[in-house]
Amino acid sequence: MFKDQHKDFLGHRMNIVLMPYFPYISYRVERNASATTVHLEDSLNTRMVNSLAPYMNFTYEGREPADRQWGVPGSGGNWTGIVGTLQHELADFSMDLTRTPGRSEVVEYSRIYIDESIVILSSKPKPLPEYLSLIRPLEGEVWGAIVVCVMVWGTVLWVMERLFHWITGRRYLSFSSSIFYGWGLLLQDHPFKPPSNPTSQILVVFWLLVYLILSTAYSSSLISHLVVKGKSSVINNMEQLAERGKEGWEWGTPASRLTGSHKTFYVTSPTPAIIEVHNGIKVSENIKVSSTKCGYCRYKFGKHCIFTRAFLMFKITETEEAMALVLKGGFSYIDSYYFSQTLVSTFYTDESGYTPVHISTTQYPVFFGNAWGFRYMHMLGS
Repeated sequence: MFKDQHKDFLGHRMNIVLMPYFPYISYRVERNASATTVHLEDSLNTRMVNSLAPYMNFTYEGREPADRQWGVPGSGGNWTGIVGTLQHELADFSMDLTRTPGRSEVVEYSRIYIDESIVILSSKPKPLPEYLSLIRPLEGEVWGAIVVCVMVWGTVLWVMERLFHWITGRRYLSFSSSIFYGWGLLLQDHPFKPPSNPTSQILVVFWLLVYLILSTAYSSSLISHLVVKGKSSVINNMEQLAERGKEGWEWGTPASRLTGSHKTFYVTSPTPAIIEVHNGIKVSENIKVSSTKCGYCRYKFGKHCIFTRAFLMFKITETEEAMALVLKGGFSYIDSYYFSQTLVSTFYTDESGYTPVHISTTQYPVFFGNAWGFRYMHMLGS
């Protein structure tokens, strides 16, 4: 991370610029200092910097960036947020910053210590409504085709009857009777005797064959649907999420995620589904935090987890409402994998280990991963 000649910083005070990002960074804002000065609380990067400080002989002070953003490209080659703060040498380093090609041009990085991915949180599949049991055996396209076929068959039957009446003068079926005759055959309850016209009788025989095929397929499918309860499908990737959007499904993400690498990930992706998801994102407010005991630690690593005393409690109603929408259905929440896993295992998992929240099996890596970001090292030496 540092060159040999920089191992001893002779008590130099380092200025750290950072944003909250559990389980990597946790802090509280100092009450008796400027609005952007923070006090680090127990988290992964806090333990890392507290181990390095005495070894390399430096002290530190942490601050939030003035605009409280991670950093996206601005005008004139300038960056916002943490990246811009390092670019203009207003801080020495940041303890967690996703490495991207653009950021690497203005910020120097340490080795990547973890790869972070984007996942989708949705409600687990729920049983389909019982009132749909009668129509689920056949697809919507098949039902539509049946309606069209009945109308066409009834019209043809009526035309044949009119022609027969014009030739022989005998009684013929009205248009409505012809249509209902076709429905009656499908429902095994035709309202009157077959037509006397031989050509119409052949048409009826053909329709009975169609009825035999449809009724066999429908009956067998209906039995299987009644025996095995159907459930809604899960969302495991952006393509499925975008497809659900056509049916009225919505999705959201924390506002702070769109001030950094997540924003770059969306706008630079060549995948149409990811672009469509980005265009349909509903933004929730940033998350405020306080310390408590970490349920994720107990769930994942046991009582000796390094995060035991540093976990996020959600204090802002917008985030709680977003998760409530996830549980209700029709809404997905997009966020980082480890953060989402922590959230679900701590607040939305019961004692038996069951959770109603589904985390997508497809993970979308955000560029190269997370590392410490520095202003250029030759500047740091001075």
